Amino acid sequence: MISDKEYMIRCSRCGSEMKNTARYCLKCGNLNMNHPSNKNMKKFYKNRKEEFFISNDEDVDKKPKKSVNYKNFFEIKICCFLNIFMYLLFVGLVTYLYLKRISDLSMLSFVSSNIYIYYIFISLVFLYLYAIEIVYIKLRYSWWFCFIPFFNLCLLTKRVYDSYLMGLIIIIPLVGWIFAIMLMYKFGKMFGLNGILFVLFPIIYIPVIGYGERLFNNMEFIGDNKNYEKFYSYKKMFLVFNTIVLVVGILMFLFNYRGFFAF
Repeated sequence: MISDKEYMIRCSRCGSEMKNTARYCLKCGNLNMNHPSNKNMKKFYKNRKEEFFISNDEDVDKKPKKSVNYKNFFEIKICCFLNIFMYLLFVGLVTYLYLKRISDLSMLSFVSSNIYIYYIFISLVFLYLYAIEIVYIKLRYSWWFCFIPFFNLCLLTKRVYDSYLMGLIIIIPLVGWIFAIMLMYKFGKMFGLNGILFVLFPIIYIPVIGYGERLFNNMEFIGDNKNYEKFYSYKKMFLVFNTIVLVVGILMFLFNYRGFFAF
């Protein structure tokens, strides 16, 4: 069901402006699948790739093909469930090694004797990695692009500075550090955050962007509302599940080592 408030959106096919209450684009005839009257037409779009995010910047009118991105929703589901599978795999592996008394995961004796510290570490790593993957999805890239060294930086500079090659500046000594700060500042601003705070605390603000509802550079969701809701429900499911394990791990670690923290 569409909102009663009228505002302008972009056609996912041609990039032309249209009202959110319009049933179809007047320029190319593309259906607005968020309109209640088009509900019965969705069955004819089963085999079509889902349309997720479209930019509202001026480049849409000039280069509509580069501004519109078609994302396969199946890929986003794979991203979520693969992270959950790998998370459980690591937790299970650490638990098995611990129970078999063959683990040598730490040089600190007080840590190696408590399995909960590993649960905390694994939970934090996966919370952060999944947040980065979601950020790349919001940038209209495949989630696994974030794991490719240097190429992932080039993709960021493409969105921020409209240039792939600028990402290679980071490998230049000293100049690269300055450029990285400038990139993070502008990147945070394009997500509606305070650029200075993003530069100072990226490890905090990247999960804020990933698990929150902020979109890049005033982008809007285009497509089926159900899939839009699923996109955020998958994030919340992983976040809640992981947070529960993390909190339990912290509480059990503090309980078992309450004597260690006594002064």
